[in-house]
Amino acid sequence: MAIVTQTDPSGAPAPLHVHAHDHDHTHLAPTTWTPGFSLLRLSVVQRLGGVAVLIALIWSGVFWAMHP
Repeated sequence: MAIVTQTDPSGAPAPLHVHAHDHDHTHLAPTTWTPGFSLLRLSVVQRLGGVAVLIALIWSGVFWAMHP
């Protein structure tokens, strides 16, 4: 192992750690990313439908709470 110094753009010495990679080094295949749920990707009709459902749930809770 050796420590080698190089200079960065400002001229100051930048230490750099250099060593050999003599161990087994296997890479896994990259995983595919699937986006989760996002309100921003919904259409206007889907957003309005969701708001209508929330309003209906709130009003049903109000009527249930007011029922003797």
